[in-house]
Amino acid sequence: PTAGAQESSYVPATISSQPANSTLCAGSNAIFSVTASGGTLTYQWQESQNSGSTWNNLSNAGIYSGATSATLALTGVTASMNGFEYRCVVTGNNSNAATLTVNPIPAANAGSSSYICMGASATIGATAVSGDMYAWTSNPSGFVATTSNALVSPTLTTIYTLTETISATGCSKSNSVTITVNALPTATINPGGPTSFCAGGSVTLTSSAGTSYHWSNNAMTQSITVNASGSYSVTVYNANSCQATSAATNVTVNALPTVTINGPSAICSGTTGTLTANSSTATSYLWSNSSTGSTLAVTSAGTYSVTVTDANGCTSAIAS
Repeated sequence: PTAGAQESSYVPATISSQPANSTLCAGSNAIFSVTASGGTLTYQWQESQNSGSTWNNLSNAGIYSGATSATLALTGVTASMNGFEYRCVVTGNNSNAATLTVNPIPAANAGSSSYICMGASATIGATAVSGDMYAWTSNPSGFVATTSNALVSPTLTTIYTLTETISATGCSKSNSVTITVNALPTATINPGGPTSFCAGGSVTLTSSAGTSYHWSNNAMTQSITVNASGSYSVTVYNANSCQATSAATNVTVNALPTVTINGPSAICSGTTGTLTANSSTATSYLWSNSSTGSTLAVTSAGTYSVTVTDANGCTSAIAS
């Protein structure tokens, strides 16, 4: 060396610990590290996406951090990075290459959130993938299952969470689905009067409130007026299309009693004729002259009528 010149103090780097291969699940974080000694150390991590044919310097951006330090961190690796290689150039010396193996995560298809009416059921989940394991939980708690899909009948709105695990790799993912439970409407019938009445009468039946109605006689209004014997019920729908059917209300229409009058149509002056009211169901009689009883003694000409009443309070009248 020339007199007075200083000799170089350059010390080559010695890499004592090489970066190790890393196998993990998509979405996980990866770390590659080197340990080196010798003089002033500099670090530059590189990535190869073609099995080491070419290498590109990394910078601290996106998922990468520590690109110029001894430890490179990758946040949230993706399945598309499977097979990428990483090495570190330490003060001009290349470390060994480490391979990143990224295993895919399962879909964990919990199905779609839906609405059901109280007392109904819903299917959650999807078709199973061979070799995968499944575990369901719920909030509120109480439901567990190990199948890929299930039939559930919650009594209140419930969140169901499915965790699917690929047995071969241990990679897993969880997704949730919400089943909203809507209340049923109230279904009752309020009669507007007696439900047992005589022929010729009627009663109005009114349903509890809803958004639509379907009566057993196919009427579609909240109230119906009926004049025939029968059993009447109503199905009430609410704004969520949930439905409930009322207990039946029995309506009885009683037939009117029948009556005839037998007796003379003419009598001689000074004599008495007898008119007889004939009815198989009558329990009382009232003649037009206010007499009661099934027979009436008449001594003068005129028109005589009788009104009969049966056990149901139904009446019929006839004149002679």
